[in-house]
Amino acid sequence: MKLKKMLTLLSCLSINLTVFGNQVDDYLCEGAFPMTKENDVVISGCSGGGVLLSRNIDPTFFIDRAKYLLEWNKQKLTKHSNLKIEDLNELFAPKFLVVANGREYHADHQSYYEFLNKFRAPIDSITYDVQEYYKVGSSIFMPLVATVKRLDGKKEVFDAIMLLKFDDSGKIIHWQEIYAKRA
Repeated sequence: MKLKKMLTLLSCLSINLTVFGNQVDDYLCEGAFPMTKENDVVISGCSGGGVLLSRNIDPTFFIDRAKYLLEWNKQKLTKHSNLKIEDLNELFAPKFLVVANGREYHADHQSYYEFLNKFRAPIDSITYDVQEYYKVGSSIFMPLVATVKRLDGKKEVFDAIMLLKFDDSGKIIHWQEIYAKRA
């Protein structure tokens, strides 16, 4: 019976080899097209047929990258941290766009490294309270509250909405935020 199902599947679909094995029966028993199964997406081409596309990107990949950025910021963007220009390669594409409250900056690792060194000089710590992560394609929207403690003891709290757009490798190509300092 399994061979018959596989032959039926092969005659209807263009198969990505990662589907073979125990997962084949799962695809045939799922029901109507289009459907999503793990990291593969089946798109209906016509009645009784379809095309299987393999994305091989975990559905939480970009959310995990956004979470990693916030952790990275907490570790790297303080006066006491050891930020190196090579650290930017962990998260940022070689060239990317930063938009902060409507001001637009085209950046690369060198220019952003210079900016971050000035930015972090008076900072003792940064914390984030993210209300939710919203994923649209390779973009993540995050409403959040950021708390910045300065070396002089002052504390600033910001309400913000952050947008991060990633390339396929998970590097940031667009960082945009709108923020307001609480009184």
